[in-house]
Amino acid sequence: MRTLAACMCAACLASACADVGDARYPQRDGWRVGIVESMAPAGSTPGNGCGEAAPLDQAVYVRYYAGMRPRRTVVAIVPGTDWPAGQRLYFNLRDCRRQGIAIPDAGRRIQLASGESAQ
Repeated sequence: MRTLAACMCAACLASACADVGDARYPQRDGWRVGIVESMAPAGSTPGNGCGEAAPLDQAVYVRYYAGMRPRRTVVAIVPGTDWPAGQRLYFNLRDCRRQGIAIPDAGRRIQLASGESAQ
């Protein structure tokens, strides 16, 4: 009985930590949540197996998770903008030319793999 209660409690806690996302950017349409690692050099090509995609005017390197595995890709952003490391964003894995959309973080700090903290 205790084992069943412990399993149910663990399942509830795990679901509470899941990123629900925004209904405007559904996962079934290819949208994912990622974290900006750094600005990508001009002329970078989009990731995600886009094949012969044209170079992007301005892009960022984005870290995200597929299942339990960390992944990294290049995502287009609005030209002339500067995105700080640690910025959370929505991006589309299916459409390489879709620009990333910043997620307001309300002052939340995100720990980067390098150990530095971004706001």
